[in-house]
Amino acid sequence: MVLPLLKKNHPDTGAMYHIVKYKDTRYWAVLHHNGKLLAVVVYKKGAEAIVQALEQILIDAVTHSQPPYP
Repeated sequence: MVLPLLKKNHPDTGAMYHIVKYKDTRYWAVLHHNGKLLAVVVYKKGAEAIVQALEQILIDAVTHSQPPYP
């Protein structure tokens, strides 16, 4: 579900997260690829930092697999 509060829909780039302008404000929204709102921040650099952190968490989860619990 893409939120109607957003100024325009995110581009279909295949990325896991998208950064778009939030409503008619100066704020930026971070969206999951399914359209769910994850964060609203003042600065675009902040939104980019959130996306970078989330992507790093995914990479770490895949590359540092833990042994099963005993």
